Amino acid sequence: MKHVNFLLLGTSGNGISSLGNTLLGQTCFKTSSDLHATENIAVKGSALRGDCRITVVDISGIDTDNKNLDPLQNLKSLIQIAFNYCEDGFTAIVFVLQFCGRYTRQEQETLKLIKATLGEDVIAKNTICVFTHGDLYKHESESFITWCRGQKGNIQNFLAECNYRCVLFNNKTEDVRNQETQLKELLKLATESERYTLSQFQSAEKERKSLEEEILSPIIAQEASMFVSDMQSKLKSLEDNWTGSNKDKLDLLSKYQEELLKFEGELVNKNLKPGNYVNPFGSIKVLKVNIQTKRKLAESEIKLESLNDRFETQHHWFNRNSSTRATCPARSSTIQTTENFPQETKSFKRQNDGRRSLRNFNWCNDLNLF
Repeated sequence: MKHVNFLLLGTSGNGISSLGNTLLGQTCFKTSSDLHATENIAVKGSALRGDCRITVVDISGIDTDNKNLDPLQNLKSLIQIAFNYCEDGFTAIVFVLQFCGRYTRQEQETLKLIKATLGEDVIAKNTICVFTHGDLYKHESESFITWCRGQKGNIQNFLAECNYRCVLFNNKTEDVRNQETQLKELLKLATESERYTLSQFQSAEKERKSLEEEILSPIIAQEASMFVSDMQSKLKSLEDNWTGSNKDKLDLLSKYQEELLKFEGELVNKNLKPGNYVNPFGSIKVLKVNIQTKRKLAESEIKLESLNDRFETQHHWFNRNSSTRATCPARSSTIQTTENFPQETKSFKRQNDGRRSLRNFNWCNDLNLF
């Protein structure tokens, strides 16, 4: 007996579950009108159609409108569930579109998500496009494939990529012959596509990682902008309102610098993709220079305070010794002007003054005042 596995994918409202019921010839799947809008599940159904066992895994409508990581992670999880249902893989991936419906941006985003999740070549090698609402097709003068080849724009690009493996389905028809004809056409196209296997899904991790980075980049850039703005506010407040010591100020600036470098490192590892947002690395570079400048200024202030303290200590020592000499009885009885000193006394004073000047010079030199 022949076994065929189909994985149905597409956006909500295109008749995915109705198609699954048509393929199985029985109601196995709830249609979108029976589901809550937030439900996103993978369901398996199986039935014997003639000499063929058909298994269908229906993944209800993919929502890509919310630009965040949820659609990617959600679809990845659902595909893993699908492989639990069909461990030998899928005869074909069936992407469902609605005939006479617009090929919208959401359709394009869904295909992009499918390729990122299942692999870049999944459309070209493994996918069949089924158009539902076939009862609306009124082009009796041309075949459906001729109509497909005559399409323009983005939808034409997609149909060409899947090599025009396209079939029209009328899920409403009660005509058994029409139902069998539709199914036979789909089974015929399935033989033209390659089986999609678990190993292919596992090999697509690189594409999933790339899309994850692309989706997250604007969010990360916004978070980085908020971080930079908050850091700028902290620095302005530090400049305008600081009343503490320069040492505490330096410690706080060092903390800010450490936070900034850590954030920058994390940002580099997130591998931001180019996009319509302000690159945060330029602002971070300016912040780094600003913080470093303020740190150097605080360090200079601390050094100057130390010099002042040492100068005051030495000045106090000089004053104390000068006071001692002025009140010494042996000296006070002989105090007189320099002009009246004997020649040898003048010579002693010059030598003593020279030693004091040298001592003062060495002290100033130690403090790097020259």
